[in-house]
Amino acid sequence: MKSRGSIVQRFRRFVRVGLDRRVDRFLGIDTISGAGLFPSGAARFGDANRNGPVSYWLLHKFLDRGRFGSEDVFYDVGCGHGRVLCFIARRPVAKCVGVELSPDFAARAQANARTLRQRRSPVEVRVGDAAEADYKGGTVYFFGDPFGAETLAAVLGRIKATVEICPRRVRCIFWIPSYVDPGVEHVIRSTGWLKFLEKRHLFYSPIRVEYWECTD
Repeated sequence: MKSRGSIVQRFRRFVRVGLDRRVDRFLGIDTISGAGLFPSGAARFGDANRNGPVSYWLLHKFLDRGRFGSEDVFYDVGCGHGRVLCFIARRPVAKCVGVELSPDFAARAQANARTLRQRRSPVEVRVGDAAEADYKGGTVYFFGDPFGAETLAAVLGRIKATVEICPRRVRCIFWIPSYVDPGVEHVIRSTGWLKFLEKRHLFYSPIRVEYWECTD
């Protein structure tokens, strides 16, 4: 017999996916099909996670609070099918950039950016290993739990290098599920150059969001 907790969890997922599908249709995009697959493509550390789109409800709760301005260049590192990119591109930021290991996922993200209704900002999707990508010019970097600790450490190191070359305020937003690898949390807390700002969560969600920044 299934436990009450598992039944409630499955019901919540059913409702969430249904709502997400309706929002996708409203926006003119498709970020649902192919969800749950691992990305194709060879990564240096081989620690890529499944493509798990962030629910629109949580995006509205955690990212839709006037945090971004017209000068911001928003990076979604491990952008999957581009849901977060499309969500932010409907705001007047300078640019949205997605970094995605899988050519198939990246192609979907690019197609979604083209068909997105009421897009207000340019969107660029780059295909390649996040551990080797170029992060110059970014001011906000979003991590929706796309990979493990080794790739995250490499990415944060590359972002730090761009800040040393071009000093600027940088914010990192980490989407952290309750089942996250402890090594990922250790990497975030031990950078030595990011300062913790705040964390947010909802009592019924296994996700918490942490905001960090560098003002050098």
